[in-house]
Amino acid sequence: MQIDDLSPLTELEEAELDETYLITSLVPYEDGSLINKTLPKELILRIFSYLDIISLCRSAQTCRLWSSLALDGINWQSIDLFTFQKHVKSNVLDGIARRCGGFLKELSLKGCENIHDSALRSFTAKCANIEYLSLHKCKRVTDTTCDNLGRHCHKLLTLNLDNCTAITDRSLRSIADGCRMLETLNISWCDNVTDRGIQMLLQGCPLLSTLILKGCEGLTERVFEGVESNLKELRVLNMHQCYVTDITVTCLAEGAHNLQSLNLANCNLISDASLQALAKGCKQLVSVHNHDSLIEMCVKFDPDMLHDSDLTADGRVRGITLELAHCTPLSDSGFTHLGRSCTKLERIDLEDCINITDSSVICFSMNCPNLANLGLSHCELLTDASITALIANQREILEVLELDNCPNISDAGLSQLKVCPKLRRLDLYDCQNVSKDAVCRFRSQRPGVEVHAYFAPLTPPAAAAHGRQGGPICRRFMLLLGCLFDGPFVPRLTECIPQMLQHPLTRPSQASSLHLSSALLSRSSAPFHPRLRPLPRPLARLRRRPTLSLLPTNYTYRKHFCASAGIRVLKRIESARYWEYLRRRQ
Repeated sequence: MQIDDLSPLTELEEAELDETYLITSLVPYEDGSLINKTLPKELILRIFSYLDIISLCRSAQTCRLWSSLALDGINWQSIDLFTFQKHVKSNVLDGIARRCGGFLKELSLKGCENIHDSALRSFTAKCANIEYLSLHKCKRVTDTTCDNLGRHCHKLLTLNLDNCTAITDRSLRSIADGCRMLETLNISWCDNVTDRGIQMLLQGCPLLSTLILKGCEGLTERVFEGVESNLKELRVLNMHQCYVTDITVTCLAEGAHNLQSLNLANCNLISDASLQALAKGCKQLVSVHNHDSLIEMCVKFDPDMLHDSDLTADGRVRGITLELAHCTPLSDSGFTHLGRSCTKLERIDLEDCINITDSSVICFSMNCPNLANLGLSHCELLTDASITALIANQREILEVLELDNCPNISDAGLSQLKVCPKLRRLDLYDCQNVSKDAVCRFRSQRPGVEVHAYFAPLTPPAAAAHGRQGGPICRRFMLLLGCLFDGPFVPRLTECIPQMLQHPLTRPSQASSLHLSSALLSRSSAPFHPRLRPLPRPLARLRRRPTLSLLPTNYTYRKHFCASAGIRVLKRIESARYWEYLRRRQ
């Protein structure tokens, strides 16, 4: 073929040839070390800034130039040592402090239980510009570390002390005195913190916007009393499993007018008065779009500080979140007031609020146009009318719907959800009136939706229930007798026995009712201790083999608290694995 026959090169082909020539001319194949002479140090340093910790350490072993550039402090502004938690000791932290110095902005020592106060003392002195610090599960950390943080780290914005059980009010006083720019604090499960420490913190840190207090048993109902004026900047509050009453919520509502996310799960002492106080005091809730940057640092290293469902599909933090799971005394009256006032709610968790009906869901649906995530598990009074209301108002935005153990939800309600274009998760565990065919049909129509459903096997006949005499076994609920015999709970529980025997959710068969009531009430007249006093023959037999006497062979059950009866009941969740466990134990 002649040269004249060749077609001319296009502009794209010419550019590719030029690029290939430049690369081969800059970096000859015979000597790869020339890259250090060709590329400026600033460019190599910029390349190293995109590497993780392991890659940086490997690059530092290549040559002296790469070692000095890879270990430059500018590449170590953000460090997460969670992957190496078992190997991180004091000398590692000393080396980081010596190498990074004032460059270090963010450090996560989550799970590094070998770190103690002496190592953090030199760290706080050398890395005074630290802005984010996570000491999650660093159980050797005491008040001394917080004293050093308050003395040196005045630019600290986020501090995670989750499970640092040695922390007391002294730590909060030091943080309040020295870290006045603090915006986020997590002191979950720090039992030695009291009301006084929280009050000093709120008074000393005027910019505090996120406060996580999960499981702080040292707090009382008056933790916010007298500091209502210091709650103006508070936007995220988590008091999961704390001692919270209507007094606590009332004080909170008086000051925290900009509250965005509130978690009161397992705070079963609050009533409808708390919801009315929130509806009255939290009307001026702001939108999340103004505060994304405030929460991003919380979830950057430690996702435990916020719930996964607090994030939207595109990664934004949801605006207004209300979590009231297991707050069983709440009813339609309080939720109606709340739904009419807090119209910017985007996520609501009402799991185990057994007193609510369709009217609460209808109220939220009509007044909260941004509601996209709704948890209604174990709300057994709800019907298909709730789904109809959600379809009418939230059809275009509904993303997550939890309907576990809602026995009145039927196939008709499930079929309505197929028109929700953004629905991505649907929970239907133990919904007795939802058939397997309906779930399969829904999955075929909406393959992109994650559907969680469970279909129990058929109930075995009464004759196969290991010799149990009397009427048929209660298919939905059985009593966990073992939890009734814990000494101090017996007098309170025996008072609830008549209500329990008549409650539709916990009512057993007639024969077992007579047997159970006579056995339990026989212990109510005298103090009880399982180790000092012998049990009556029927109860002694049930204590040795509680499940063999009551449970059918093909079911397992899980605990679920029923407030109206005042006891724990059992609910079916899976198939016969539990029998294997029982046989091994015996």
